[in-house]
Order: sequence, then structure tokens, then C-alpha cells
Amino acid sequence: MNKMILVYILVIFFCSHHIINFGGAIVINAVIYAYDSNNEYFTSLVNDFNEYSKTNSLNITINLNAITALEGDSNDFSSFIGAHFAKKLKKYDIFFNSARVSSIYASHYEDLKKYLSIDYSKQFHPEIYKACVNEERLIGLPVTVDITGLYSNKVLLNKYEKRVPKTWEELKETAKYILEEEKKVNNTNLIPYNGIFCDGEDGTSSLYEFIYSFRDSIGSPFPDLKSKNAKNALKMIKQIKEELNLEDILKLDKNLVFTKFDGSAIFLKFWYYDNVSPYYITSPLPGQTEGVSSGIIGGSNIGINKYSDEENKIAAAKAIEYMTSEYFHKKYLVMNSLYSPRVSLYEDEEVCTHIDCSLMKSFQPIPRPYNRIKDYEDYSSKFRQYAYEYIYGNKTVEDALMNMYNIDHIYYLSLSTEDTSIGLIISIIYSFSSIFILTSLALLYIKKYKSYFKFFTKDLWCMVIIGIILQLFSRMLEIGSLNSFKCHLEIFFYSFGYIFILIPTLYKLICNFPEENNFSNWIKIHKYPFIILFLIFDALLCLLYMMFPYELTTIIGSDRKNFQVCNMKDSIGQSIMIMIIGFKGIIIIGIGYLLFVEWNIKETALDIQYITSAVYVNCIGIIAINILNYLKFNNYITYYLVHQIVFFIFTIVNYIFYYAFRIFIPLFNKNKNIFDFSGQLNIYHNSNTNNELKMSVNSNQGNKSHISSNGKFSKVLDYHFRTSIEKKSIDDNSSCNSEKNSHNQNKSMINSSN
Repeated sequence: MNKMILVYILVIFFCSHHIINFGGAIVINAVIYAYDSNNEYFTSLVNDFNEYSKTNSLNITINLNAITALEGDSNDFSSFIGAHFAKKLKKYDIFFNSARVSSIYASHYEDLKKYLSIDYSKQFHPEIYKACVNEERLIGLPVTVDITGLYSNKVLLNKYEKRVPKTWEELKETAKYILEEEKKVNNTNLIPYNGIFCDGEDGTSSLYEFIYSFRDSIGSPFPDLKSKNAKNALKMIKQIKEELNLEDILKLDKNLVFTKFDGSAIFLKFWYYDNVSPYYITSPLPGQTEGVSSGIIGGSNIGINKYSDEENKIAAAKAIEYMTSEYFHKKYLVMNSLYSPRVSLYEDEEVCTHIDCSLMKSFQPIPRPYNRIKDYEDYSSKFRQYAYEYIYGNKTVEDALMNMYNIDHIYYLSLSTEDTSIGLIISIIYSFSSIFILTSLALLYIKKYKSYFKFFTKDLWCMVIIGIILQLFSRMLEIGSLNSFKCHLEIFFYSFGYIFILIPTLYKLICNFPEENNFSNWIKIHKYPFIILFLIFDALLCLLYMMFPYELTTIIGSDRKNFQVCNMKDSIGQSIMIMIIGFKGIIIIGIGYLLFVEWNIKETALDIQYITSAVYVNCIGIIAINILNYLKFNNYITYYLVHQIVFFIFTIVNYIFYYAFRIFIPLFNKNKNIFDFSGQLNIYHNSNTNNELKMSVNSNQGNKSHISSNGKFSKVLDYHFRTSIEKKSIDDNSSCNSEKNSHNQNKSMINSSN
């Protein structure tokens, strides 16, 4: 019933926005969550701006709407905003809400950097400003800032001549001493410290600020959860709990504080308010060492609806610029003894006559990590759970912190050996392999090896080697953290490397076609245009593919070590990937056809056999890689190791079958006359072998003639049984056969002399 009443109120608000007229002014509809719909503070802010706008003829009026959630449940307001953004409505132009709610709907807020003329990164406290930035976008600015502090019972401190504690160790010892002394006068109801390490968001805040207070110095960042600082922080919480017997007290929420401002607690942690009780003095929270403190921040931010009209966005930005100005903060925050993120105000003499500027400057704020955690609610819940498993349970502090660290940490291979040495090992293997492969190109210029590398011209060999290096490099990109651009680069380099290997092969096989034809002749003459055409087409496909960003899917590891994988969810992007693969498939089919056609050509027999083996292995590799994409891995080391091994094996196999076997043949070939390499077996050195081969050829030719005469097979089979390439009618000095022709002439001269 109450919810129905709330719906009716909202309907009236929506309708009223289109009825009220403000004399032709641009009406900016603003909405705020408030426990009390008559929230005087925010009403005064809006009224002040409307008066300023009228005085300065800005022609802008803000219409403020306060949404009161049932029973003060802020989740109602978050759901309300979510429903508004889901429909991309323009009902409200400005939203006043918490940084937590802003971070949930960050993508729906306009980037204020586009509209504000002031560099607010230099105006506000850096930690508070960072809480307003989400993925480099300024989604809001603070209008009010709450910060936690320590309330110390000044009556008891003065009684026992103790100072306000500067460190947690001092707080613990002071509380223990006062407790013991008060027990002597029969005061047994004192609460030494409340802590607020409860099962709720306030518990997360307490943990986060406590760990922050254990950083090394004021300028140090939030401690790494695997660091000694974080370890000491959790240990101190447990010591305070056990030595002060606070098992039940620490678990209570902030509502306990309201009942203890009567002086019945020694120390209380709560949001900062000025003169909240005559029994307490306010100070920053203690730290591990004197001078280092912390205080979690809350409050309200102001942001602009991304879906509002441009005119309203510009007007809203002017309102925000005014309401976050130094003048405005001085008037409404400082003079009301609220904490201001504009710390320069605490150097103002006028301000310091009204408030304790030294106290305000001593606060060291820290926001919760809303803007860097996608699912903060889940993070917050697990953060508390794992910490409490140590503080209230039997887990070791190391296990608790490791679990806390793993909540949002993404594991990946790196050169660091802190988590695993696999990344470093893989990098070393790839580096040495690349250097060896690249260095092996020098064999092309060594006279002893020239006859073994006549299948391709030198430029084509360089292309093949570069292709293999590119494929290796694509795998090296998996070292380090992952992002969408790196996902695309991996595809680009692997695809381009594959083309660098395939196209020289296709070109050479076309040149060696057993029967003279115009197409082969044209390809030989236009060697580089032919190659460049394929490279350009593949590059265009890859560049087109890059227009569709990858999504990084987080895999929850079985050992709580999460990792990310590239995931192309866009249907157009997936179609382009099919085209990229299909393009390679067509080339491989063409190569397969030509390999079959040229299988029996003596001059390239060995080359054809090794290239055929490479094609077979590559086909197996493509199948294996696709199978890997469907396999689920729950361990990041297993995932990367399996993928790296598979890719490395198939890349090295390409190198072996294309190039490396030519390096080792002369080392194991004792009878150098047996192998007269351009892929050709020397059949002239042994008369018996010569006769056997002739008989085999004649037999094949006889079979070929029989098959042809019966018409059972196509002309393709006729090509398959040919043992030599027909003499070409054109002179191609730059063609793929130029070196081969010279080699054949020299061999004929030697045979004639014999």
C-alpha cells in the first residue's frame, strides 16, 4: 500500500514538470534522495542558485524534487534512477546522489569535462576528485562531503591525563587502562571502542579506512592487500577485539553511536559533526604511525543526465559550476561546519575564524573503490566476508588477505615471478626462438646453402620468416594485462603472419603449374602486385574487425584466481572474423589443389612433400585452436599454458617444414651427390637407381594414359602424374624460376661433359 502511494506521488511529480512555467526560463529538473522530503539544506542550495541566475540573467531555473524512500531505504532511490536511465528518459536533468549510486549508473551520466570551464582536478582534494571519475569520465562533482572521525571522551581522558590517541596501538592501550581504572570505581558499562565492523556497507567502510590508515606515509597509496601493511592492519583489528573483549560490540552498526554520546563510551567512530556532544572531542582516526590517518568519505554528488537535451545540459553545467564553486562551498559547507573537498578554503582567514581549520586540514579522506569495481555490491560483501573469516573466525590472516586480494584482481602472465614464472619462461623461449629464426636468414647468403634454398627467391623467404616472427609476436601479446586493443592486435599479427607464409607458397605453386597458361605467366610478371593485393585485402579485413571492440569476459577461477579472455560478442564482428578465417581457408584450398597437381614434379618433389606436411599440420592446428575456444578452463595458468603450447607448436612446425629442414639436411647427408637441392633428387649418380626410376615413371605414364583413355579422371589427374614443368615461353628474370633455370643449365653442362 505504501509503495502505491509512492508511485502516485512520483506520477504527480512527473506531470507537474510539464505544467509549471517559470516565465520562459530554461527549467532544469533535479531530483534528490532524502529521508525528509522537506530537506532544507538542498532546498537552500537550489534557491540560492535560482536567485543567482535571476540576478545575473542566466535564464535558468532549477526545479528540485525530493524522493523519500520507504523507511529510508536508499536502494529504492537507486532502483528509481535505474528505471529512469533504462528508458533513457529526459524527465530529470540533474541527479543528486551518492558516489556509490553514481558509479552504478556511470555510463548514463554525461562527462562534465565537456561542459565545465574549470580544471576541478586541481581544485578538489585528489582522493575525492578521483572518486568522481569513472573510466576517465568526470561523472559528477561533490556537493556535500561526509567523513569519518574519532570521538574521544574528553572527560575520561582528562581524568586519567591521557591524550587523544594518534595511533591504534595508543587507542588500544588507553582504552585498556581507562577500563581497568573505571572498574575500580564500579563503572563496568563503558564501551572502549565501537569500530562498526558489522555485516553491512558500514563494515566495508570501517575495514577500508582502517587498512588505509596503515600506509607508510600520508602520500602513500592504499596498501596492497598482500602487503605487510594490510596484514598489520587486520592483526590490529583482531588485537583490539580480543584485548578489549569487543566481539559483540564491533559487530553492531552505527546506530549504537546515537545511544553513547552521553559519555558511556571511551572512543567512538562515526561521521564527523561539529559539537555533537559536550562529552567528546573530535579528531581524525588514528593510524599505524603518528601523522598518518584516514577517513572514509560519503555525501552527495551532482551529475547530468546523458539523455537530456543539449540546451539543458549546458544550463545544468552552469548550475553545477556555481554550486561547486569556492564561493558556494564557503557559504554552505564551511559555514555549516561541514567538510569541504576544497581544502584551499582552510587557508582562508575568514573561514578559520568560524571553524577549526587545523582539524579540517588534518583529515585524510579515502573513497571506497566504487569507480574501479564493476559490481561493487558483490565486492563489498566478499571483502567483509573474507576479512571477518580472520577477525571473527579461524582463518589465517594470510589466507584472508589473499582471498580479499583475489576478489577483483585479474591474473595474467607477466615477466614478474611473484605469482608464477610461466610468463617469464614463455617470454625467454619466444625471444630466443625469434632471434634464432631471424638469424637463420643469413644462410640464404652462404654459398654452401644456396642450392638448398632455391624453391623461393630471397624476398619470398624473407616474407615466410617474417610471417613466422609475426605469429610468435602475436602470442607474446598475451604477456601482461589484457585489453580490447591487445585482443585485436593478437588477431591482426597472427592473421597477417599467416598471410606472409601462405602467399609466397601460393605464388610459387602457381608459377610451377605443370602446363603453361596465361594466368601463371601473368602472375610471374606481376609478382609484387599479386602479393600486395592479398596483403591489403587481409589488412582491410583486420582493420574492419577492429571497429568492433572486444569485451573482456572474467573467468572465475576455481582457486579464486580470476582471469580474463577476449570475447567478441558483436554479431557483425563475428561475421568479419568468419570472413578472415574463410579468406585463409580459400587460400589453403588453392594451395592444396596445386600441391596435388605438382606432386610428382621431380624438381620440387621434396619441397612439395614438406609443404604438404605443413598444410596438414596447419589444418589440424586450426581445428585444435577452435576446440580450445570451446573448452572451459578454471585456472589461469592452465589456460595460458595450453594456448601458448598449442600456438607455439604449430608456429614452429611451419618453420621446420618450410625452412629448418633445409638447414639440417646437409649436416646428415654424407653423400652430397644424392641431394642436388632445389628440392630435386639427383637421379644421375647411380645407373641402377636411374633405371628403376625410369621404369617407375614409365609405369606411371602408362597408368596415366590408361586412365585418361578410359576418361575416369579429369585433367587434374593428368597434371598430377607429370614429372616436369613444361618450358615457359616468356623470359622472367625476376620470376620464381629464374634461379632454377640457371641451376638446370649448369647441371646440363656437367652431364654433357660426363
